[in-house]
This record gives sequence, C-alpha cells and structure tokens, in this order.
Amino acid sequence: MSRIKRTMFCLIIFAILILVHGFEAIFLRMDETILGENLINKVFGIVMIIVILKLMNMKGEDIGFKKGLFGSFGAKSIGLGVGYIILAGMMGIKWGLLYKMTGILYAGMADHFFNNCIATNLLHITTESGTDEMMIVRVMIAQLLSFITVIIISKINTK
Repeated sequence: MSRIKRTMFCLIIFAILILVHGFEAIFLRMDETILGENLINKVFGIVMIIVILKLMNMKGEDIGFKKGLFGSFGAKSIGLGVGYIILAGMMGIKWGLLYKMTGILYAGMADHFFNNCIATNLLHITTESGTDEMMIVRVMIAQLLSFITVIIISKINTK
C-alpha cells in the first residue's frame, strides 16, 4: 500500500472515530453515566483495529505491538491501568476539594496545568529502550503529594 493510501486510510479511520465520539458525547451522554466518557469510543476503536487488521491480513506486530495485539497486554499493562484508575480518582477528589475551598473551577485547572507541566512534561527520563518507562510512577508521586497538600489545606480551612 502506498504512503498516500495509508495516510488516507488513517484519516478515514480517524474521521470515523471522531464521529463515534461525537455520537457518544452528544446523543448517548455517556459522561453523565457511571461508565464515563469515551467508553464506547475506546471499545469501538479496539474492535475497529481488530477488524481492519483481519481485512488487511496484518498482525498486531505490523502496527507496532511488540507481542501481537493481545499478547502485549500483560501484568505491566494491568498495573498501569489500575494506576491510572487510582490516579483519576485522586485527581477528581482533589479538584472537587479545590472547587469547594475556592468556589471557582480555575483552582483545579491551575493544579492540573501545574502537575502536567512539572510531573509529565518537564521531567522526562529516557532509559536504554528510549522510552520514559517510569512516567506513571512520577505522575503518581506528584499527584499524591499534591493530593496530600490539598487535603491538609482543606483541613486547616475547615477548622
């Protein structure tokens, strides 16, 4: 397949996923459910990858997965998933406390910007493999310190 055809193919897939996300956000209103936003879009995207790989007679390795499409989901991936779920819960509680303390959303937005800027973007560590394998640990530590700070300030303000 030529480079132009591959690029067009990717753009078509992207457009389909954007439409599915729009349908999910506007009509299904998944952000108002316990399942959360983007669930259908992510599941649809995974199914779409599997179907397209089958149609094109390709394997997961052909698009960048190290051990095939499903072989790369091991204990490390499950640990990352659990870490991100814990992180999302901590951030939600922290931003709720910041809103409760200040009465404005900008405090949570400033916290999010600060943590993204410092913990995620400025502190990159390149390992032998060329990737930043411990980023989730750094982000979790930064969020935990920020979370503890907000809780302490919240306790002091309620006295």
